[in-house]
Amino acid sequence: MKHISSIHELVEFFGGDTALADHLDISQSAVAHWKIRGRIAAGWHLRLLAEVHARGATVCPSVFGLTKQQFEGLFRPLESSGEVVAA
Repeated sequence: MKHISSIHELVEFFGGDTALADHLDISQSAVAHWKIRGRIAAGWHLRLLAEVHARGATVCPSVFGLTKQQFEGLFRPLESSGEVVAA
């Protein structure tokens, strides 16, 4: 299983700046700026995380500017059903 530990690795995982931009329907320069600033716009975090997992990889919380504890606190199982919901 691939583990992504940086924004650069995340972008390459999707095939580069242009491929990721096309996938998200945003400009290539927006993705390039994420790499330059070292920060992904918060509105894209959940969508990117879901797609990374759907493609069978994992991602380090620091890619989204989160600590491990913050990242783990995002989702919790429902008591009765075992479903996972946002905390």
